[in-house]
Amino acid sequence: MRGVELPFQLLVSVAAMLILFVLVSQVFEHSRREQCDLKWDATLDDIASLISQVHHAAAPTRQTVRYDLRCGPPRKFSIRLIAQDDQRICGRICGVITYKGCAYLEVNIYDVRGRPVSRRYRCVEGATKNISIGVGGCPPGTRPLDIFKG
Repeated sequence: MRGVELPFQLLVSVAAMLILFVLVSQVFEHSRREQCDLKWDATLDDIASLISQVHHAAAPTRQTVRYDLRCGPPRKFSIRLIAQDDQRICGRICGVITYKGCAYLEVNIYDVRGRPVSRRYRCVEGATKNISIGVGGCPPGTRPLDIFKG
């Protein structure tokens, strides 16, 4: 009987180790995703703040912010600055309903094949109809973002 118990105990031990490995891998992946989300949020806050500074400066003004998005698997992205007059959209994205409208950054994140992964928004204080943004050339994984007024 002992000969049958040993392979069974070995099978149970291997299965338990595999389950533990999968659980630990998921915890690390979740932690990495959380760190990437925090990095994205901080980057969008910095960009929104700089756009607001450019808005309040005298025209013509140009500022450049460099940001590093190397976090997690390779991704493609697009950044747009949108001036919105629709009160419902402003309320949903910025949490504020105003008759003057709102402005926000829209960041679309894609996988390397171009499939949408996520979309993020960040409100920007101040009108943006006279502000434009553009992404210039850069080293791998980093981007300079030029912000223009006037």
